[in-house]
Amino acid sequence: MEGGKRIVYFETSREGVEDREGEDIAADALWNSRDLFLTQGDLDISHWSKLGNPVGSGARPEYIIGAPVDVVREGPSIFVKGEIFNPRSAPPENSQGASANMFWHSLTEQDPPGRWFPSVFGFIREDGVKRGEGAVLNGAIDWTSVGFAQRAQHPELPAIGTLPVGPFAKAGTLQMSYATFAKAVQTAGDASALDAQSVQTGVPAIRSESLQPTPKKPDRYTDLYKRARAQVLTQLASGDIPATLDGVADAFAACGVPRPLVYEFAQRLDASARKL
Repeated sequence: MEGGKRIVYFETSREGVEDREGEDIAADALWNSRDLFLTQGDLDISHWSKLGNPVGSGARPEYIIGAPVDVVREGPSIFVKGEIFNPRSAPPENSQGASANMFWHSLTEQDPPGRWFPSVFGFIREDGVKRGEGAVLNGAIDWTSVGFAQRAQHPELPAIGTLPVGPFAKAGTLQMSYATFAKAVQTAGDASALDAQSVQTGVPAIRSESLQPTPKKPDRYTDLYKRARAQVLTQLASGDIPATLDGVADAFAACGVPRPLVYEFAQRLDASARKL
């Protein structure tokens, strides 16, 4: 949640990558139509709001679950920030609110989270298809929607998540103090050095300070985070990596952390630093 809003981030298309239908959408195609998408477009489940469920049965607007907030381009890729509907009261069955609640619950309230992948929907104008190797969709496209499906339409694009990715993540810089770096130098290699004091043992348990509060309950990624954290702190303290979310996320990835988790770990480390 960001300011009480249900926010998701995702890379929706990457030029040079053919989807399951053999189509390659040019970055210009979506970028040139971003205003239409932002002002009139939507986020839905599996394109069912447009194509029906089952497909061909007619439009089903109850499957619209949100709206785009921002579109950013980085090279061949188009990234989207979207907001998922958040009903003020219990939504009726077969409503947009019910569909939005189902999606959000699967993404944030179950373990492991549901995997949803983006798929662009729009209308190709008559001059909008250029035939070459595969089908390259050029700039003559009306982009109206992104559907979230549990099967990836684009094999190289990651799943939708609640943490900033790509250019959205770059907007945040880790605000680590000198004290954090000093402590990192002193404690790097100690897997429990930044844990809450109440869960430490031995010498670390008698220290007068700790960077993290006692967790409400351990999560299944805690051990992985602890193992990778010391290496990342060492690199931060020595200046080997930039103190940005992207830089730290890449460092976690180099430590063997799965890509879907690297930004979560980077933000967790940032949160520890801000408590000094």
